Amino acid sequence: MMNHNGIRMDQIDERNFREKVAHSIIKRQNVNYISQAELDRQKEEEARKRAAEIAERLAADDAAGEAALQDTIEEVKRQKEREAYYNPTTNSYSGEYGREEVRDEVAKEQIDKILSEKSEELLRTIEEQTGDE
Repeated sequence: MMNHNGIRMDQIDERNFREKVAHSIIKRQNVNYISQAELDRQKEEEARKRAAEIAERLAADDAAGEAALQDTIEEVKRQKEREAYYNPTTNSYSGEYGREEVRDEVAKEQIDKILSEKSEELLRTIEEQTGDE
């Protein structure tokens, strides 16, 4: 027989345990209605859940590390591209002018208006030139 800690009991311990149980009053709150097999199954299930949580955390950490690595790679690429636009004569990155997207809505409207005026003017000039010939 084994005690509650999983340690094998000798004959004296077994006799003492039987006497203690025989002379004790069993209280409802002290009775465990779950079999040992069910307890073992529950412990295995908890261990599996913990293992799955650990695996998920490791996967999330790997994904975060991969994302950070990709961000670093992209930053290095942008830096190299920026260095390609450096103009040593003017000591500036003049090749970058106009490459970023305009975020201000008012500025976008102004740019679109100016570009449409330029294209209309160009079309008028072309029509005038073709009309004269």
